[in-house]
Amino acid sequence: MEGTQRYWEPVTHNNRKAKRRQRVRQACGRCRMKKIKCDNEMPQLPKGYTEALEDSQLVLTATVHKLYSLVRRGRQWTLEEPKLNSHDQPIAHDIAQLLGCMRRNDEIDQLAPQQNSAPDYSADNSSSSKFDYSPTSTDYKEAA
Repeated sequence: MEGTQRYWEPVTHNNRKAKRRQRVRQACGRCRMKKIKCDNEMPQLPKGYTEALEDSQLVLTATVHKLYSLVRRGRQWTLEEPKLNSHDQPIAHDIAQLLGCMRRNDEIDQLAPQQNSAPDYSADNSSSSKFDYSPTSTDYKEAA
């Protein structure tokens, strides 16, 4: 470190402009995927984003369990047809709603005033998912 002097420059309009123009060598994966300018800093996610992703993952896991149970028991799809996206593929969250793994928005709006706090799903089972212990998810284990 000898011979190397470190000094701080006062922040001026020109310094801020120069810093703003600096480019990163390679954009991070998130910025490449979104095709946005990368500043190599951690993304600022909206409040509740992580919880929403975790909830979505739990719903989709429960949906897979129910679908697997139907397949194992040789049952056919008797519910209404799910909505399709722009590529004519079924919408996963619509399938989850039809199977009863996810509530519709209007049902959630009705429940919101009644609930003061989020339910505690950690009671007495060491399950990592609030949907792991359900009558439907155990049906496929019994059918095996």
